[in-house]
Amino acid sequence: MPETSASIECSPAKSERELRYEQFAEAISCSNLDDFYRVVLDSIPSPLLIVEKDVIIVDYNVSANSLISEQREAALKQRFGQAIHCLHSHDVPAGCGRGPDCGQCLIRNAVNHALNGTAITRQKLELELVETDKTRKAVYWLTTTPLTYGQRTYALLLLDQAESPP
Repeated sequence: MPETSASIECSPAKSERELRYEQFAEAISCSNLDDFYRVVLDSIPSPLLIVEKDVIIVDYNVSANSLISEQREAALKQRFGQAIHCLHSHDVPAGCGRGPDCGQCLIRNAVNHALNGTAITRQKLELELVETDKTRKAVYWLTTTPLTYGQRTYALLLLDQAESPP
């Protein structure tokens, strides 16, 4: 029988980028995905909320705690204006989104745009929040973008701190 040379297939060494990608993919395997998602969400230094129709809070990062005075369990599934104690959320007994000024609410309108597929980027927003017996004004840059997961569409609501109000 004639002697044959064994064919050795050499694959090129993996690049550092490929190795990092493999490590990253392993780190966020399905078993770790919830933990990874929470770490990413909470590492964002500005308040970021995931909301659905009627600006109902589905989830939010730790930076949003600066706005939300409720305990986390109480804030989830609540309308955003109720959770942050928006001045206008007290205009009528039905709360956030039901008062006469709510039709002009920049947050509500931006979320509706996102739920319909259109992003809003860095729109100036002035909030009036009720704290104890006084009101406080806060100025933010409002950004909303659609987030589709499965069959549902949500809105990502990001509030970047702007200059202090007058």
